[in-house]
This record gives sequence, C-alpha cells and structure tokens, in this order.
Amino acid sequence: MILLKKRLYDLYDPFFVAQKLKIPYTLYKMQKQAFDLVLAIYRITNLFPEGEVLIKQIRKTANQVLREAILGRVKEITKQIEVLLGYIDIAQNQRWVKDINFVILKKEYQELLNNVNKSKKKVKRIKKVNPPEIRLTQRQRKIIEYLKDKKEIKSKELIFLFPKINTRTIQSDLKEMISKGIILRNGKGRGSFYKIIAK
Repeated sequence: MILLKKRLYDLYDPFFVAQKLKIPYTLYKMQKQAFDLVLAIYRITNLFPEGEVLIKQIRKTANQVLREAILGRVKEITKQIEVLLGYIDIAQNQRWVKDINFVILKKEYQELLNNVNKSKKKVKRIKKVNPPEIRLTQRQRKIIEYLKDKKEIKSKELIFLFPKINTRTIQSDLKEMISKGIILRNGKGRGSFYKIIAK
C-alpha cells in the first residue's frame, strides 16, 4: 500500500512527470500552466452572455497558447498571450463576470509570459555554447573511413592499411580516438576489435 501511495504521489510530482515524458522541466511547467489556464478560460467564458463573439475568440487564442506551449514555440506563445490579454481586458470592461476572475487570469497569464521569457534566455545561452571540435590526424580520419566501410576492424588490418607506420603509432592513434569517444574497443589482446561509436 505504501508503494502504491508513492507511485500516485510521483504522478503529481512535476519533476517526475517531466522526466518520464523526457522533456525539460521548464517546458513541462509551461505546458501544464497553459493547460490549466485553458480550463479556467472555458469556465469563465461559460458565464458570458450566450452568443457573445468574445467567447470564441478568447477560447481560440487560449487554445493556441496551449498548442504553442506543447510544440515548444516560445516566440509564438508570447504573441498569443499578448493578444489574449487584450481580449481579457475587453471582456473585463463589459462587467459580465466579477473582476476578480479577470484579475486572476491576467496574473496567471502574465506569470506564464514571464516563464516563457525566462526560457527564451536559457535557449539563447544554450545556443551560444558550442561543443569542442575534435581534431583528428589524417591517419585517424583514414582509420574512421575504413571503419565506416568495415563496421569493425582488428588492429592487424590497420597494419596492412599503413605498412610504413609503426605498430605502436597505430595503437597510439587507436587509444587517442577511444579517449576522444570516437571509437570503442571490444575484447582484449589479439582478439580485440574496434568499431565506431554510434551517435
């Protein structure tokens, strides 16, 4: 019973859910927030006068915000939220529903907008960081080309590929490529073979 309670608790833990869905936590948080706000929009617009044009426009825009959050389109979310806040202002001035409902909606959408802007900055920072370039010698590039054709090779085959190169030099090249994470060594001694690490 305790295990079952823990599993049920995990379903409500946003970090757990984001990890299971294999998406960044900030993106999951935005999606959850947008979904909850769409539900609130539907409840509030149900109180508008029947046949009011704003009902359809507000719901459609709220659904678009949710759609863009699910797709992770940060720029589009910002535009849609700004449009939605304009519609909410118009509806609030009509006094169909108590002001507190609109105040809460605006506050929540403003918070979503702030989260979106924070995630924009994180994305920009990530884009600026480039992975270090792996430098290879011409001999190492040749070994990789040979590996691409053969899929896996033994060090003896490389001795025939480079007859004028010392065995220790070839072994040194192989060790260096292993340390750079380019190739993988399977086995030990004479029975070992090398293959490219799939990326």
